[in-house]
Amino acid sequence: MKGERLRKDIKDAIEGRLKKAYEELIANEKELDESVASDEYIASWGVDPDPAAIEWGGIFSSSAPGKSSIIPGVATTDEAKCDAIFPNVAKNFAIIRETVMGIVMSASNYASTYETSLYESFPLYRKILKGINETATTVPPSGAIAGVCAAVDNARGVWKAPANVSLAGVVGPVYQFDADETDNLNIDTNAGKSINAIRAFSGKGTLVWGARTLAGNDNEWRYISVRRFFNMVEESVKKSTYWAVFEPNDANTWVKVRGMIENYLMQKWRDGALAGATPKEAFFVRCGLGTTMNSQDILEGRMNVEIGMAVVRPAEFIVLKFSHKLQTS
Repeated sequence: MKGERLRKDIKDAIEGRLKKAYEELIANEKELDESVASDEYIASWGVDPDPAAIEWGGIFSSSAPGKSSIIPGVATTDEAKCDAIFPNVAKNFAIIRETVMGIVMSASNYASTYETSLYESFPLYRKILKGINETATTVPPSGAIAGVCAAVDNARGVWKAPANVSLAGVVGPVYQFDADETDNLNIDTNAGKSINAIRAFSGKGTLVWGARTLAGNDNEWRYISVRRFFNMVEESVKKSTYWAVFEPNDANTWVKVRGMIENYLMQKWRDGALAGATPKEAFFVRCGLGTTMNSQDILEGRMNVEIGMAVVRPAEFIVLKFSHKLQTS
């Protein structure tokens, strides 16, 4: 029943607004064909989709002339005739686009409408959905972690470690870690293969409790946020310097490239991604003869750019020290 209604809506759209719009477009083409000497400005229906093709069943093969758009004596040149007919062509293409988008929306809503009807008509289907919704399902953590990374990137930035973040819609982890187990997973003094646990905390929910990479013993690439920030900067700078390919490998190009990268890193420093009280302490960009290149590099067409960044690192361990202060008065 629902399918018949959808087919009827599509048929009405084709035989109604689409048919009229295509008839006017065909009439416009015939009018241009008869009045324009050159075919330079004519778009021919001889290519697909041809409205006269057999698969359309003759729906769009009408030869109704419609209202003429070319006024004799006013539009004298071929270009003027094409310009005169253009508003009508644009109007009909807008109608076609609107109608097709309506058909697409109807088709996309068809599944949800059918499911709603099924839900309202069959009690057994309602019981099945209720049972599924009330059943806790064990799923891998990869999807949740990807969502955490995306949410933290959007709210704070890539330089914020995707940790100490609660997972929404999660009842709890299958395995409950204690603090000692988490420490052993997080710090592997031998292999350095750190594992970031997902832990349940009373009153806080389920939290991602760790932000280390598999290079857990590496001081440079220990944290996920540092690695991802370097990846982001590398990709961003690489794409934004494509314009410099085949530019003269001289001081003017070096200054432009260096200034562009410095402006980008300056913005990241202001956003809090880079450590340092001043930009000089936060990053540096070098590019030039005698610093990153020699004469042989220039002869071989290489422009070397060196970038250094002091990326902020997460405060993984909070150490609190308490002492008694003696009364002094």
